[in-house]
Amino acid sequence: MIPALILVFLGLCLAAWGALNLCFLLKGAIRARRERLSPAPEEPTFLLKSRLVPDVAILAAPPDASESSFRFVRRLARLYFGHLEIVLVLDGPSDDELAAWKREFHLVPVPRHEVEELETRPLCQVYASTEPLPLIFVNKERGGEGDCLNAGINLTSAPVIGLVDWNADVSEDALLRLICPMIDEPESIHAVCAAAPAAPASGRAARLYHLTFLRQWLCRCAGLSVWNSFLPAPGSFLLLKRDAVVRAGGFRAMSGCALEMVMRLHRLAQAENRSYRIRLLPGAISRPAAPRSKREMQERIAREQAAVAATLARHMGMLYGFGGISRLAIPGLFCSRLLVPLIETAFLALAIPALVLHWMAPLDLALLTACAASGGTLISMTAVVLEPFAAGSRIPPRQLAALFFTSIVENIGHRQWRNVHLIALFLRGFFAAPSEVN
Repeated sequence: MIPALILVFLGLCLAAWGALNLCFLLKGAIRARRERLSPAPEEPTFLLKSRLVPDVAILAAPPDASESSFRFVRRLARLYFGHLEIVLVLDGPSDDELAAWKREFHLVPVPRHEVEELETRPLCQVYASTEPLPLIFVNKERGGEGDCLNAGINLTSAPVIGLVDWNADVSEDALLRLICPMIDEPESIHAVCAAAPAAPASGRAARLYHLTFLRQWLCRCAGLSVWNSFLPAPGSFLLLKRDAVVRAGGFRAMSGCALEMVMRLHRLAQAENRSYRIRLLPGAISRPAAPRSKREMQERIAREQAAVAATLARHMGMLYGFGGISRLAIPGLFCSRLLVPLIETAFLALAIPALVLHWMAPLDLALLTACAASGGTLISMTAVVLEPFAAGSRIPPRQLAALFFTSIVENIGHRQWRNVHLIALFLRGFFAAPSEVN
């Protein structure tokens, strides 16, 4: 009798979580549509020569010296902007990797003054490209992604810095769109983030990733922004005020620096009792590229899970007295990334012996299991149906049918195996990262 009651309780917990997800999906869709339809300059190219526009420095730490990294850097260099500098910090590259970067972008050593506002590992050399590109390359001792971004901050005097996800597809006028809110509300806007759902793509891996990201985008980005508790998702393009980043102590994460820094900005502003906003731009300015294989999809999910776990480990102290970010964002991340996968795994682990040992009638157990699976499908398809309303995109009927059948596969088999990996990755990242309670 007791195992049956536990199964029913776990099923009710999943049902309550599903209902909460549906509410956030709807709230996020309404918010995203409102932001998308808000007045904006139709031709932001006038900002190219305006003296009112602050300089922007995009900071990045290339993961390797591969062709994909070279292509991404060249895409960044094609961004339209009047006063742009791209600072790429190489984190302890090998001699072969450094030679590849020099060869690809024709780099030559240049002197560069460093303002040591943030502590970093020592720099080895600064390079500039002889091509007409606004690129600065920095060779430094290995210290992780956060240390690289801090070194970039020390090397630039631009009042606004940008972070771009390496898996993002970015439009060439992205900076012109993102800088507008910072000009309109210079005192209250601490950060502006462009994030949109991934473009529809063929292949089961791409569709599974699309469903996963779409739920994140509607709940974590658009939904939380209603209460000014916005947290960036993968594929985002983020602009931050340099002075706010320095006051927050710089970047400290080994990965997932955008998420960790936004958490720090929330913490800083609320601790200083300042009025602030972190603005979401939901248009197709920046979106994650579709994964080309199942392995690539799993690698992306694993990196993000590790980054979320490490960020929560550092900021669990924010559960005490830090406003909406504590009441909604942090508990929501914790539940979606650990608690719900644990409940779903426990439900499945208990359902199998319940059937074998006749703790519940087979029909009752089958009905309970079917409700749990169909609830997940309902949430995924609700997000799909809300996407055109929120993002202004159009889903062809064939793509809609493919997403429907993919959502069934996701909730019967794929989701259960993924939960086990999410739990392991979360625990590993959570206990490996130091916490911050101050």
